Amino acid sequence: MILIAKFKRTLKNNLNIHASAASDNPSTCDESFSGPPAESPQLKDASDKVQGLIGIILGISNQLKG
Repeated sequence: MILIAKFKRTLKNNLNIHASAASDNPSTCDESFSGPPAESPQLKDASDKVQGLIGIILGISNQLKG
């Protein structure tokens, strides 16, 4: 039983680490368009969507017991 609990904690920690790291990429991309040339609306929409999905993943991960 202890091994299963440790495995669940490890999975949750890994999910948090990878999701947090993934959230940096769209933000860095957005920042690179702070000056000319302007970020295209399609790229901005995609970036907003992926940031929202990553936020949902982090929210769910934080609610997991383990």
